[in-house]
Formats: sequence, C-alpha cells, structure tokens
Amino acid sequence: MEKQGVASFWIGNGDTSETFNRITDYTISEGGLGDFVPSAFCLALRIDRYEPDYFGGHLFPKQLTKDSLLFHGSQVGQLLERWSDVPPSNCSIALYDYEYDGRIAEFEVENFRFKFLGAFPYS
Repeated sequence: MEKQGVASFWIGNGDTSETFNRITDYTISEGGLGDFVPSAFCLALRIDRYEPDYFGGHLFPKQLTKDSLLFHGSQVGQLLERWSDVPPSNCSIALYDYEYDGRIAEFEVENFRFKFLGAFPYS
C-alpha cells in the first residue's frame, strides 16, 4: 500500500547480478509503449502498483552480517535496532513510500531467497 514516509525492507541471498537485475527491474509492455509491468520481485509479493523511482536494490559481492549490512539510502541504525537476528545476506531491497503488510514474509524468485524485515517510518 502506498504511504508517504514509510519504507519497506527486504534482505536476501542469491547468485548473480544478472538475475538480481532481472528480478528487480520493471518493464513497459508492448515495446515500451504500453502499461507498467512491476518487477518479478514485486509480482511475487502481489505488489502491482508502486513508484519505480522509489524502489532500490543492491547486490553485494559477499554475504554481510548485521553489523555491516547496508541499505542504500536508508536509516540503517533505526532499522537494525528493530531486528536482533538479521541473518547474513548478500542483497537488500527498499521500497520507499510503500507500507508492505508482511503477508508474504519469506519467498524465492529465480534462485534468490528473500526475507521481509518490516516497514518503518523514514524522514
């Protein structure tokens, strides 16, 4: 659900940057002249409407632990305070101005396994 000032966060593990880019990129149908088609990541979560400019993901070259896991452009300290058991991960995704309800907490898309951490206010 779109909601200003709230960001939803996921962490995950997977294999290649090509796969990560493919599952996180949206497309436009009909050769660029049609409708917005959400990324495979969002479709797996049943998110069909979001602002693509507010979707960010990063694949790291190795697994990172809680102390070194970074979310591009987020308030890391506030996020990590809420989670004591962040597992080692090699990718992160943030969807800003969207409050995901957590109905799907863990899932897999093309050899990437994701875990929903939560939706938090940001400024």
